[in-house]
Amino acid sequence: MPVIKNINNLKSPEQLDSGLFLCLIGTNKTPPHIALIADGKYYSTSVRGVKLGVDYKKLLKILDVKKTPILFLKLDVVIDQNKLREVYFNYPKLTVNESCLFPIRDYFKLNNWTITNWNFVFDLVNDLLLKEKIEIAFHLKMESLLDNNAFKLQKYTKEDIVALIKELKALC
Repeated sequence: MPVIKNINNLKSPEQLDSGLFLCLIGTNKTPPHIALIADGKYYSTSVRGVKLGVDYKKLLKILDVKKTPILFLKLDVVIDQNKLREVYFNYPKLTVNESCLFPIRDYFKLNNWTITNWNFVFDLVNDLLLKEKIEIAFHLKMESLLDNNAFKLQKYTKEDIVALIKELKALC
């Protein structure tokens, strides 16, 4: 499993204002929710619906109150907000056979950053590490999950994703 090293504490939300960040939300859960922040705009899809370019600071406040651990990986890539909106638009609500990773995978393929068809976040992060595309890593509320400022992603299965989606759909 990939290990992300040299993870810094997020001192200020403004550190997320510029660049593309892969967000692993709920790193204490398997699987975590996966989203993007692109130049200060939040993109995500879930069983509740899609978020296209909303202000990430509101979300951070909510997650901070809930004490949700989050990992932010700043990626060494150029952002195209139009393409990003386009791929997320294709996933308005997750179905049982989809994942919050799919629009991210589609976006990376659309920009020719990968030809890999990852199905799990640990595959994506491993690909990013191998290609040296992670510039810096920040965390929020992950102190108890880190080992010498490093975090090892947990392996999970498609069945874990399906079970979580079914559980979340039941709550909606």
